[in-house]
Formats: sequence, C-alpha cells, structure tokens
Amino acid sequence: MPGTELSEAAAKAEEIRSASEGHVFEFEGRVIPVTSSVGVAQARYETDGETIEPVVKRADAHLYEAKKQGRNR
Repeated sequence: MPGTELSEAAAKAEEIRSASEGHVFEFEGRVIPVTSSVGVAQARYETDGETIEPVVKRADAHLYEAKKQGRNR
C-alpha cells in the first residue's frame, strides 16, 4: 500500500480480518468457520534503501505474534 502510514495499513488489515470473521463461508452445505491473523510492517526502502526481505520478515514476525496471542488478530 504505497504512501500509506503504518497505522492506516493496520486499520485496513483489521477491516479485512473483521470482514472475513463475519462472513459465512459455506461448502457443500457445510458452514466453515474462518478466522485470520494479519501481520503488517512498514517498508523503509525509500529513506533507508531497505530491500523487501526485511519488510516481509517483520510482517511475518507480527503475524506469528498475533497467532501466539490467540489467533484471529
């Protein structure tokens, strides 16, 4: 989400997580409960020359921290 502040990205991630939680997923007549956890990180490549790999690692770390705290976060 280029040009987006971290707080805005986190809010959008929460909006997506909440929407998936509230949606009824159904397959072959069976309701499938779905939850999601999302990790968000801000890239600093424009100011620090950071490559994408550390950004993905930070987002992944936040994702696993959310799962560790109880999932659906």
